[in-house]
Amino acid sequence: MSERMSDCIFCGIAAGEVPAEVVSQDDGFVGFRDARPLAPVHLLVIPRRHVGVAESGYRVIMNTGPDAGQEVMHLHWHLRGGTLPGGMA
Repeated sequence: MSERMSDCIFCGIAAGEVPAEVVSQDDGFVGFRDARPLAPVHLLVIPRRHVGVAESGYRVIMNTGPDAGQEVMHLHWHLRGGTLPGGMA
C-alpha cells in the first residue's frame, strides 16, 4: 500500500496533523522523538507514505561497527523483502 491511511497516527505525524517533536524531515521521510522513549535518544524515522515491500513481510537490518559486519562506515539500513531459502528475508 502506498497511499495515506486515515487511521494511521504516523500518517498524521507525517502530514503535520498530529503533534510530534520533529528533528528532521524532507520530501520522503520524517524523523521525530518517540513519545514514550526507552533510551535517552529514541527517534523514529518514517517514510511519508506507506510502503509495501513484499506480501510475506520484510526485515530492516543495521550493522554497527566492523565486528557486526559493517563495511561502509556511514549509518545505513538494509531492507530485505520476500522469503529466501531457509525462510528468512
